[in-house]
Amino acid sequence: MTFALTIVALVVVMAIAWRYLGSYMAAVYEGRTRWLSRVERPIYRVCGVDPANEQSWQRYSVSLIAFSSVALLISYLIFRLQGVLPFNPQHLGAVTPALAWNTSVSFVTNTNWQSYSGETTMSYLSQMASLAVQNFLSAAAGIAVAVALIRGFSRRGAKTIGNFWADLIRGTLYVLLPISFVAAIIFMAQGAVQTLGGPAHIFDALNGVRQVIPLGPVASQEAIKQLGTNGGGFFNANGAMPFENPTGLTNFLSIVLILWGIARQAIEITPRCWNALILKRATSAISKEKSTSCSRANSASFVSSVSSSFSAPSTSSAVSWSALSSTASSP
Repeated sequence: MTFALTIVALVVVMAIAWRYLGSYMAAVYEGRTRWLSRVERPIYRVCGVDPANEQSWQRYSVSLIAFSSVALLISYLIFRLQGVLPFNPQHLGAVTPALAWNTSVSFVTNTNWQSYSGETTMSYLSQMASLAVQNFLSAAAGIAVAVALIRGFSRRGAKTIGNFWADLIRGTLYVLLPISFVAAIIFMAQGAVQTLGGPAHIFDALNGVRQVIPLGPVASQEAIKQLGTNGGGFFNANGAMPFENPTGLTNFLSIVLILWGIARQAIEITPRCWNALILKRATSAISKEKSTSCSRANSASFVSSVSSSFSAPSTSSAVSWSALSSTASSP
């Protein structure tokens, strides 16, 4: 495909995702999508979670920190013990303490800074059970925080912002896993590696040279790496490695997976966020303009009066938009 056709295809795909994926995500986090309820309900029971029991922002934050702390510890232990754990066909030793801690913190916080060569440092178990799992969970936790922030803006005066555990499970189960599953199949169909059979050993009898070509469960990790906007590929070269990104289609798919519908989800869940944004900009501009001729007290009173005039719920969104637009354009 030419560059122009690639841009056109990207715009079309993102427009479709903007409309349908965003609406789907909004339905997921509002609890209106339940097509995986037979899997979702047992997870709630095992974890002791009641999705209807919403949390204050304090409890939500504590749950996030507690979950991330446990995930950090588990990842660190897997790295340190990988030499005695299974799925290590290359017989790699334990990751050094500093690197294990750095990598664990990086992946749990969705930073995914990679200061190692994955194919020569991490076993298959470390790649799957630690790095790939954290690609899912850290992305789901980040989306959950974004959803909670949206709820905080849209629920004026409410004491709760949702349930962290329900948001985490729903984001992983309904959004990240299905899309990653389909994307991983496409990666494999295009030639990305997906195997637990160990590296390939090649012997050049003519020149007497032996070569080891690292392989592994690459396609499954590549899908969530892009979808969750993570870093840290299976190989040191990341997306430049043909075993991860073999064709132009997989490269296009990687771009699409990164640019997904979180913004559309915000609009679907709380259309009044745009009203709040315009109000904030309007009051900020008015305050700056009046500051040269009004005292601080008068300016504060003016902003307060503008804010109070829109605090009551409007009868229609059209009235809210026209009122806010006229406020923003007034001198």
